[in-house]
Amino acid sequence: MYKKYVIYSQFIAEIKSILSIIFVKKIAMLKAVLFDMDGVIVDTEPLHHKAYQMMFHDFNIKVSESMYRGFTGQSTRSIC
Repeated sequence: MYKKYVIYSQFIAEIKSILSIIFVKKIAMLKAVLFDMDGVIVDTEPLHHKAYQMMFHDFNIKVSESMYRGFTGQSTRSIC
């Protein structure tokens, strides 16, 4: 169960690494950088919801939808 979460974390780390390499190669072409920290440009909440549900299932943790909604907007560290 924990292994799936570790594999997911490693996958995310690899994606970040690849993106940073691409970013470094393209930095000379940049005119501006946008940071979407609140989900206005890209709604990542459905992906986070699925990842949390998978983790909760793997660890046999029961989390109601209303309890999960209370997590929305918080950091992973504060939830786990």
